Amino acid sequence: MLFRPDPDRSSVTPESTTPQAQPPSASGVCRALTSLLPGDLGKLCRVETGNATQQRLYDLGFVRGTQVKFVRAAPLGDPLEIQVRGTRLCLRKAEARLIWVHPVGADP
Repeated sequence: MLFRPDPDRSSVTPESTTPQAQPPSASGVCRALTSLLPGDLGKLCRVETGNATQQRLYDLGFVRGTQVKFVRAAPLGDPLEIQVRGTRLCLRKAEARLIWVHPVGADP
């Protein structure tokens, strides 16, 4: 159990360590980036690629809550073109499977 200060009191109140539920999206689930279709948008919920790759993706703007757009896939399906914060970059399909998003719809 964690403790946090209560602003209404001078004492400390207990805070549960159970993870809070994510707010539901339009589809209500978090799914792999590879499941989006070209033109679809999503909000990043987590990246599970491993130490070096994960840090590089964070440096490129892949942080929780950031909107991403699946632009297109190469003719043979690998790599995928993704747009993050106005920058387009390509990811291997194996890396994109480890990036989880909440789908938010298609780009108009």
